[in-house]
Amino acid sequence: MACHRRNADGAASRAPRWQFALLPARRPIPDMSLVVFRSKAAGEIFMFADTARRIFEILGRTEAPRGVITAEQVPEALARLVAAVDQERTQAKEAAAAFEQSDRRGDEASAPAPITLSQRAFPLIEMLRAADKRKVDVTWGI
Repeated sequence: MACHRRNADGAASRAPRWQFALLPARRPIPDMSLVVFRSKAAGEIFMFADTARRIFEILGRTEAPRGVITAEQVPEALARLVAAVDQERTQAKEAAAAFEQSDRRGDEASAPAPITLSQRAFPLIEMLRAADKRKVDVTWGI
């Protein structure tokens, strides 16, 4: 089905209805959903939404149910993610040193170490490296 519109000259023209459809508002990813990352360079990666949110924040992406990191954007995304992992590792080493000192003094034992960003992001980092090597996009969806 087509609808009428006016072009720059004021004349009526016909265009497919889908050209005028409004895109849905960006809605947040539901908390318990899984985000699936895909690329022609690697297999699918499934990630919980809360972890994906953190990665989107690091990559400078808005939270959306679907998206793409184009082949041209992959090197920057990879660099940002690797830098965040390196920063977290540095902080973890400092925290481990502080824990060791408190343990020597006999202070109260703290909770076990949480799963780190480097552990959660490792598969995506490998996917981004493969995508960069093959010059292909990385997409995600729920």
